Amino acid sequence: MTSGTTPGGETMDSMRKHAEQWAVEAGHVLASEFGHKMTIVSDPDKKNFSTALDVQVESILHQHIRDTYPDHGFLGEEEATTYATSSQEYIWVVDPMDGTLNFYFSVPFFAVAIGVLKDLQPYIGVIYDPVSQELYSAERGGSATLTDMRTGESWPLQPDREQDIGAAIIMTHITTNTVHQEAIMRSGVIPRVARNSRNIRMMGASQLSLAYVARGRFQAFFNTYIKPWDVVAGYVIAEAAGAVVTTLQGAPWTLGADSLAADCTPSVHQSLLEVLRTPAEPSN
Repeated sequence: MTSGTTPGGETMDSMRKHAEQWAVEAGHVLASEFGHKMTIVSDPDKKNFSTALDVQVESILHQHIRDTYPDHGFLGEEEATTYATSSQEYIWVVDPMDGTLNFYFSVPFFAVAIGVLKDLQPYIGVIYDPVSQELYSAERGGSATLTDMRTGESWPLQPDREQDIGAAIIMTHITTNTVHQEAIMRSGVIPRVARNSRNIRMMGASQLSLAYVARGRFQAFFNTYIKPWDVVAGYVIAEAAGAVVTTLQGAPWTLGADSLAADCTPSVHQSLLEVLRTPAEPSN
């Protein structure tokens, strides 16, 4: 689908193809270093740290984008400077390693995530899992596909059709931000969701979790505290696949939103939002 062109004449389809190519390339870099000792470049006492590999991979992606689309903005998790303004038609949003903590401790659940905003709206999403060699890709209003890079086989993504939250496995992520972490604990959200669903999974990589909802491996994902690089690519993929995606208040998800819920069906989505809104029970 070619739903627009860049100032230089590039189509949205070509941007999606570039994002796929660059995500796989970055994934190969991650795979080659997986299991090796990583150098922490941020404060090692912080719960949410970065490694030299995060910075290296983001730099590779930024260079590709800058060389190919010099007029486009860039927003990366590791960059000290944001190379984007709200006046730019296209902004690339990159998480070079979704699941850094998993990667650091040799847990094989991490991914490269690349999103593209058009007029500040999420439009392209690409997520590559270097371990399974699965490439998730979508364009807003267009197709959402999964490609097995080992075989080259591709097929459309489709969420599960479960209607009952009681049978659903709900994925989530607890932020390392201590203020928001305490607020989540006080709210009683986690035990409420656990009681009302089949079970909860915390996988440690928000983007890849959204891809799993789009694929139908799990039925829902919610996050109470997010940044754009945490969800832009996954948002596009989940929505294009047919999942219901809003804020936790049920409003349309936008770039400035600080929460997100993605569910396989409207029924599960409505039930999850009701569970999340339920006030915490008073302590004895």
